[in-house]
Amino acid sequence: MRIISFTNQKGGVAKSTSTINIGAILGQMGRSVLIVDIDPQANTTVGLNVDGEDLASTIYECLTGAASLEEAITKTEFKNVDIVPSNIKLANAELEIASVTCRESILKDLIKKSEISYDYMLIDFPPSLGLLAINGLAATEEVIIPIDAGLFSLVGISLLTKKISEIKAKINPSIKNVNVLLTRVDSRTNFSKIIKKSIEDIFGDNFFSTVIHQNIKISEAQSARRPVSYFDKNCRGTIEYKELAKEIEKGQIDAVKI
Repeated sequence: MRIISFTNQKGGVAKSTSTINIGAILGQMGRSVLIVDIDPQANTTVGLNVDGEDLASTIYECLTGAASLEEAITKTEFKNVDIVPSNIKLANAELEIASVTCRESILKDLIKKSEISYDYMLIDFPPSLGLLAINGLAATEEVIIPIDAGLFSLVGISLLTKKISEIKAKINPSIKNVNVLLTRVDSRTNFSKIIKKSIEDIFGDNFFSTVIHQNIKISEAQSARRPVSYFDKNCRGTIEYKELAKEIEKGQIDAVKI
């Protein structure tokens, strides 16, 4: 099982959007996918048309010891895609687990103790570098950093890459890939090109060749609580996320250079 995390402490960079759409497309490609939503905002849960408020077990119950990972798995209506959902209760989890022994590795231990079997586990992070994010990094093998082509896109990136390096050195040496995904690109502007060049200069080969352009169909799909590939199979957003899923399948970026 490949465990891939989507993280950036900056909000609005398409972390949840990318988790949803890559997961759905991998599922359509015949891969079994478990999405784990560790964001209290629960955008990924909602985006897959799951109501986390009505469920007895969510990732909150898992992290606080009230449920196993298996007990919280919920099937979605999308092919081969299950989810461990989130809800607003997760906002209290960092305080509740702060005094727990090995609190940074609770999610990692939950995965180890489970008997789940999927081709992919995709973890959607909160927009922070707190204890929930540390748990995600401690459990993962690969990291995707979505960065939007906007004015503040590079703010905090050095802090994020430093945190990933610390987790790799001290807690989780299994982190092997750290890749950057450029999102919300407006090809009509020179500014997007400048941002893309800046990111390439910083991350070098750790950069997906596929970029995700601004596409109204992605926003419309979010409103409909569906992955874009189920909403409009021929739109630009679907085509680009398909290309990205193929890149992920190849695992073409092998070295961590952060």
